[in-house]
Amino acid sequence: MFKPSIALSIATLLSGTALSADLSPNWLQHAAISPNGEEVAFSYHGDIYKVPAKGGTATPLTVNVAWEGHPVWSQDGKWLAFASSRNGNLDVYVMPSAGGEAKRVTFHSADDIPSSFSADSKEVLFQSARLKDAASSIHPSRNYPELYSISRDGGMPTQVLTTPAVNAHWNKAGDKVIYEDLKGRESDLRKHDRSAFARDVWVYDAKSGAHMQLTTNEAGDQEPVWGKKDDTFYFLSDRNGTFNVWSQEIGGEAKQLTDHDLHPARALSSSKGGTLAYLYFGDLYTVKPGKKPKAVEVTFANDSHGKEEERFSVAGRIGEFAVSPNGKEIAFVARGDVFVTSTEFKTTTRITDTPGMERSVSFTDDGNGLLYAAERNGRWRVMEAKKKYEGEKYFFTATGFEESEVFETDEDAFQPLASPDGKKVAFIGTRDNIRVFDRESKEITTVLDASYNYSYTDGDITFDWSPDSKWITADIASNGRLFFTNVAIVPADGSEAPKDISLSGYTDIAPTWHPSGGVVYWASARYGQRDHGSHGTQFDIYASFLNKEAWDKFKSSKEELELLKEAKEEAEKAKKKEAEKTKEDGDKKDAEETKPITIEW
Repeated sequence: MFKPSIALSIATLLSGTALSADLSPNWLQHAAISPNGEEVAFSYHGDIYKVPAKGGTATPLTVNVAWEGHPVWSQDGKWLAFASSRNGNLDVYVMPSAGGEAKRVTFHSADDIPSSFSADSKEVLFQSARLKDAASSIHPSRNYPELYSISRDGGMPTQVLTTPAVNAHWNKAGDKVIYEDLKGRESDLRKHDRSAFARDVWVYDAKSGAHMQLTTNEAGDQEPVWGKKDDTFYFLSDRNGTFNVWSQEIGGEAKQLTDHDLHPARALSSSKGGTLAYLYFGDLYTVKPGKKPKAVEVTFANDSHGKEEERFSVAGRIGEFAVSPNGKEIAFVARGDVFVTSTEFKTTTRITDTPGMERSVSFTDDGNGLLYAAERNGRWRVMEAKKKYEGEKYFFTATGFEESEVFETDEDAFQPLASPDGKKVAFIGTRDNIRVFDRESKEITTVLDASYNYSYTDGDITFDWSPDSKWITADIASNGRLFFTNVAIVPADGSEAPKDISLSGYTDIAPTWHPSGGVVYWASARYGQRDHGSHGTQFDIYASFLNKEAWDKFKSSKEELELLKEAKEEAEKAKKKEAEKTKEDGDKKDAEETKPITIEW
């Protein structure tokens, strides 16, 4: 978690854009000024409040454990729409702006976020990733929401636009929608963006169906709102290096209205009279065109649920998990911390409790250690947790733990995975290198460098150890095709180049080595629906047999397998009798179980 340093706080206070000597401790979200310009609704601590635009004590309009935000005023000022997580995902609710009962109007499993009311205040405009038009060529994804309209009393929503249009607002005449486009998956919170994904402002003519681009600057232009008349609009732009409020007549040149630096302005809204409200560094401001911004003092007279801490169930919040070698416990990550639970009982123990995030959890092969990546002192590090006290058999019943850093490195290191023999730890270094740390020699070896990998999101490079700890299988970017990976095998010491075993032009991902050692299986998009212009969307499980013995066993009938099993058991009995149950017998058995894997290329 980020906490402002003393230097940062001083820099903020000394900044020429600081409008008051003291910054409040508040951190407000989603400011929306009323049509008459007299009140501002906003989200604070997960509830909806409103405060006089001149400042004062904020009045809570919602008080419950759910999260609520994105308030929107109706054009007549009588209603407020907002998004709430009362039923799991975000739905649109409508309530009287003076306060009262809130009514749920959307019921879809996708997140629904309101942005505007219709000109007659009877419909709510909201964005939601539900259903693309059949003729749409956009890659279907929840990252690209469509635009819908629904009665403030509820009912069946109507799709207004199938193309992504966020922060959309109807004009006063009710025939045009101004909106912010969404070209890619880049976050709207990104600053200094000069990429092809930087946002622009558009207007949609509901009568003709035509779209017109209003801003073309290389910087991000966001959160447009209409001005006093429908020929002018205001928006937030990063074109001077920090998001500020700008104004522009349709077809004219943009003019900068505020001059903040260091921190971006967010959550722009406008009244019918032209007064604008926005947030800067968590505080509320208003500004009129041609005037200087004013900080709005907001105070709170309620105790915000009366709790400094709240207990949350981790059920439904698990992002990843790993099963222990003995199958009796499961480690998982929830809300950025590591937990271990029993597979048979309800007992669950929390392993980490830090302000940073933990992820990529896995057990060591003996089940006595937990490996995971953790944010420590501004960098991702590989950590290992072990039971503190002797005699405690399981993590889920342990009463204490000891955490240590597995190795020191100057790069980000995550996604650790212990070798089956316990002597090495493979991990991702600098996001796109697969490396191996030797516990005995303390040396780090690069197995697959960045020329074989490309990471565009966390966890998109996967790999696994062979049972004999001699090989690693991984999905690699083949022949420079960054987004279409193939599955390969490479020596764990990095002595040879990887060899492709999937032999596919389509996406092959997530290889896993079978415990027998003779099989590697993975997910492939080579069949099913083929998106030649994009990624595969339907995957099947495939396997590569590394030697004839594994292939013959796979093809054997149930009868043949039973006969082989009996023959093996008889041979083991003979060996056991010959060794007279000596320690040598145990050594031979261990050597047999971890015999080197033969790969018949």
